[in-house]
Amino acid sequence: MKEHQLIDIEKISVNPENPRHTQIMIADELFIMQQLVRNSREATAMYKLISDIYENGWYPQSIITLTYNKKTGKFVAWDGNRRLTAIKILKKPKLIESFKYFSYTQRRSIYAMSKKFKELE
Repeated sequence: MKEHQLIDIEKISVNPENPRHTQIMIADELFIMQQLVRNSREATAMYKLISDIYENGWYPQSIITLTYNKKTGKFVAWDGNRRLTAIKILKKPKLIESFKYFSYTQRRSIYAMSKKFKELE
């Protein structure tokens, strides 16, 4: 078994059993991500995380711990759900339209970062 492996972000799901929030029985990943941003303070923290990942890149110590779910055929984040959510938003900024607590300025900035991020890929 490999200790470190690069895995396509589309093959990783945010954990519905994340110990930081109430267990969610709904398997909809967007709903699970929304539970990590339930107010403007959490939106600001998520925006800072998105900006930090965009500006500074990904550090080896920022590893997201995963388990594999045979039932869904996807990896599930055991640790790093906020980082995973930040990366998913950065890669697909239209996701933020489903989050009601990001400010207009934050949304515009995320779209701009995402555009530049895609140019760097």
